[in-house]
Amino acid sequence: MDKKKKIVFIINPISGRGKKSDIEPLILSHFDEKNFDFRI
Repeated sequence: MDKKKKIVFIINPISGRGKKSDIEPLILSHFDEKNFDFRI
């Protein structure tokens, strides 16, 4: 059985000019939950 890789995404709410709410769907669309265990 393969272990999932663990990833923690840390998002600075002050940094940059873009919307931070757009980040979560982007991450979810690029990382497969079967292979990765991640938190945002």
